[in-house]
Amino acid sequence: FSINIGKGCDALTPTALFLAAVLIFPISFRVKWPALALAPLGIALLNFLRIASLFLTGIYAPSFFELAHIEIWQAIFIAACFLGWVYWLGWATKKTAPHGS
Repeated sequence: FSINIGKGCDALTPTALFLAAVLIFPISFRVKWPALALAPLGIALLNFLRIASLFLTGIYAPSFFELAHIEIWQAIFIAACFLGWVYWLGWATKKTAPHGS
């Protein structure tokens, strides 16, 4: 079994969207930089796990491959990126909130 990582499956688009969402949010750069530095690494790691699991799925459960590739992993990727941004948003807004709020 072999896989081909095609355009759209390389995690570049979700990474770009995440970074754009962080950059466009009106907040100080000092609370943006951790997300800008760490998110691409986290998304790349998640994509590596996705590719490895899809490879193993193709070997051991080939009838499940398309479902895992199209339905399951896309939902996981979208949810992980969105929840990561929401987590950063909560952290970033707490960092910039006035003391006593």
